[in-house]
Amino acid sequence: MSMGHSADRSFIGLVIEDAKAFMSAITGVVPAPIRHQANEMAHRLARFALRSDGSRSWFEEPPDFLADLLVIECLG
Repeated sequence: MSMGHSADRSFIGLVIEDAKAFMSAITGVVPAPIRHQANEMAHRLARFALRSDGSRSWFEEPPDFLADLLVIECLG
C-alpha cells in the first residue's frame, strides 16, 4: 500500500483485493476493460438475481431474458 492511502475495507474493496490476489497468482492474467455490450449477459443475470427471492437453475432452455442475447452470440 502506498503512503497516504488507506485500505478500502468496504465489502467491495475486500472483493477487489481478493480478485487482485487471485489474478497475481495466475501467470499471464491481465485485466482489460470490456465494452458494455459485451457485458450485457452478466448485467441481465445480476439484475435478475437482485430481484429474485430464491435460487434458480436452467439446464435445457435458457431463461427468456437471455434468449435474444444467446441467439446474437451464436450468430456473431
